[in-house]
Amino acid sequence: MSHDRALPNPEALALQSTATADNRHPPTADGRPLGLLLVKDSADDTELLLLALGRGGLDPAYERVESADGLRGALAARPWDAVISDYDLCGFGAPAALAIVRAADPDLPFIVVSGAVGEDAAVEMMRASANDYILKRDLTRLAPTVEREVREAGNRRARRAADRAAAHLAAVVESSDDAIVSKTLAGVINSWNRAAERLYGWTAAEAVGRNVSFLIPPDKSAEWARNMGRLQADEPVGYFETVRLHRDGHRIDVALTMSAIRGPDGRMVGLSKTARDIRDRKRAEEALRAMAERYQTLVAATAEIVWDSPPSGAFDSDQPGWTTFTGQTRDQHQGMGWLDVVHPDDREKSGRAWAAAVAGRSVYRVEHRLRRADGAYRHMSVRAIPILSAGGDLKGWVGVHTDVTERKALEEQLRQVQKMEAVGQLAGGVAHDFNNLLTIINGYSYLLLQNLPATDPSRELIAEIFKAGERSAGLTRQLLAFSRQQVLAPRVLELNDVVTDTGSMLRRLIGEGVRLTVVPAAGLWPVRADPGQIEQVLMNLAVNARDAMPQGGKLTIETRNVELDEAYARSHPDARPGPHVLVAVSDTGTGMPPEVLRRVFEPFFTTKGVGKGTGLGLATVHGIVKQSGGHIAVYSEAGVGTTFKVYLPRTDPPPGGSKIVRAPAVAAQGTETILVVEDEDGVRALTCHVLVGCGYLVLEAGDAVEAARVATGHSGPIHLLITDVVLPGAGGRAAAEVIATGHPEVQVLFVSGYTDDAVIRHGVLAEGVNFLQKPFSPAALSFKVREVLDRR
Repeated sequence: MSHDRALPNPEALALQSTATADNRHPPTADGRPLGLLLVKDSADDTELLLLALGRGGLDPAYERVESADGLRGALAARPWDAVISDYDLCGFGAPAALAIVRAADPDLPFIVVSGAVGEDAAVEMMRASANDYILKRDLTRLAPTVEREVREAGNRRARRAADRAAAHLAAVVESSDDAIVSKTLAGVINSWNRAAERLYGWTAAEAVGRNVSFLIPPDKSAEWARNMGRLQADEPVGYFETVRLHRDGHRIDVALTMSAIRGPDGRMVGLSKTARDIRDRKRAEEALRAMAERYQTLVAATAEIVWDSPPSGAFDSDQPGWTTFTGQTRDQHQGMGWLDVVHPDDREKSGRAWAAAVAGRSVYRVEHRLRRADGAYRHMSVRAIPILSAGGDLKGWVGVHTDVTERKALEEQLRQVQKMEAVGQLAGGVAHDFNNLLTIINGYSYLLLQNLPATDPSRELIAEIFKAGERSAGLTRQLLAFSRQQVLAPRVLELNDVVTDTGSMLRRLIGEGVRLTVVPAAGLWPVRADPGQIEQVLMNLAVNARDAMPQGGKLTIETRNVELDEAYARSHPDARPGPHVLVAVSDTGTGMPPEVLRRVFEPFFTTKGVGKGTGLGLATVHGIVKQSGGHIAVYSEAGVGTTFKVYLPRTDPPPGGSKIVRAPAVAAQGTETILVVEDEDGVRALTCHVLVGCGYLVLEAGDAVEAARVATGHSGPIHLLITDVVLPGAGGRAAAEVIATGHPEVQVLFVSGYTDDAVIRHGVLAEGVNFLQKPFSPAALSFKVREVLDRR
């Protein structure tokens, strides 16, 4: 029970202070006046203590208690700064009081004041955690002791609170799923939580004390330096995504938040970084990109604009992606203002579809052209979906504009390629049928010219028939080349040699008004192609260039090694990535406008006047290049000139070099036995006529069955079989195999106006196959027969 100045709360204690205003002790750190709990059973002793405290400059608010219950009640009622207790009280002493105090507050200072007590008792109290023991005869120590113990108790409480806060913060940091790391300004790591261990693979013991540079890839060091500079300049860095290194060396995609650690004076003393593992998100994004590429194989990249709107469908907020792409400000695209940058021809369609989607809360899909900030229109695929709450209420819209301009262009290119393929198939079929007729017309007119005397008046008429037939044969060769059905005899070439050898002929073609410059590259890779067809490509391109420079100009033919990459192949559907040899043919002529450039390789398309061109020259070039496994591209600007770039794939050089060794010409006469198998009567008759005229013994048959019967019935050797590839019933190859069983000595010469068969694979002669393309002249036939027979 208390007897003196009992105070129910701190305010009452302050009112009952006995000191004067001049020597009143300042309040405690938390603003309260010093509060002392006195365990005394004597009012006189209490006054004596207060007097000693007052002399020491202290004027506390206090409460006196005499019993254990009184002590417990006082401790529960309010906080105290210190307890001063007698050693002996009637039925209650300092040891018991100390136990009660420590149970209530381990940090509360407990000071024993006694008149006389043994040394053992004093030691016992100090061991029991009393803070000090003062004899009544030495009360001058009381005030300084109280001040000291109150101060130290406050420090202990502050440290304990700080420790608890630190432990709590550490627990929060350690329980975080994000890696939290602190560093000095020099980059030395001070702390490293468990999430950092999981993310980077280094334990805290291994990481703390090291410089953070071991986590930063070399290509991100400049980024790190920039962010440090911004922080030191008191600029926020905030959230950004970057890459860090794992212990095993692999790169980790992370989202970082960096902030400065500042001291009491506000200066930056360190750095705190929170890193979040975003590899799963990055992998998901990569999977989405891969999926888009699988479904849009012709699109190299897509540009997306993400936007949102309220349920009404009218823009009412910032749209950063939209603003960046279109240049429209927020005020300009508000409401339905976004339609202002949609192409005028597409606005009604887009606005009507949007209104219908908003009214029906359905998915919005449309394609329209959108004006970019630079004024160019881009084709956009637009999709927007409604955002619905769990209850089905419309919360707004999220939409995406995907740039499909490249896809549209590629689709147009593909349509052009497919159209040219279809025309090519038609042209190839026509050429085959025409070849049989031309073989007869040209063959007989040639024979008539050979047999008529120079004075015969019919000779001039037959010569005109022959020349017309030859021109027609050239036209069919162009049709076959365009349709990629020409028969090629490829070999390993040095394109520089072909260009050089063709130079003099090209100079005659282009005339004196055009200056020809050849720029061959050193160390040019070899290619595999038909040299005659490559010469045809160069001639056609040179003639096209000449016609584009009616006032004269410069024609440049340049060669060099190039590497076509994946990006180029994606944007050019008929090109393949890899090493190529480039032949560029450039002129300084009139150039071509875009509408002409789009159709430049179409068959029968020409900008020349009637009778000045067939429209097959560039189509033929395209067909030869494609059949040779290459790619051709054209670049032109009206009034500046045109460049055709022919890319042929690199090949390995042959073991003995790439020079062509030509066999010497031999006589075209002979006496061997030849079996001619041809289902076209006129062609068969011509062939037999020519061969008989050359001295050969000729057998003939109209199909494979008849050929087998003739061969079986012939008792002598059959030195050569001349057969059409395509025959009624069994083909020419089957006929050759049957005849060879009875006449193993027989050589075979295949002839055909077709190329799509088993003997000629994809228009390229198979190794060891003797072949003569229709239409052929009598001279070509006789020399080819002699060449095959002489190789026996």
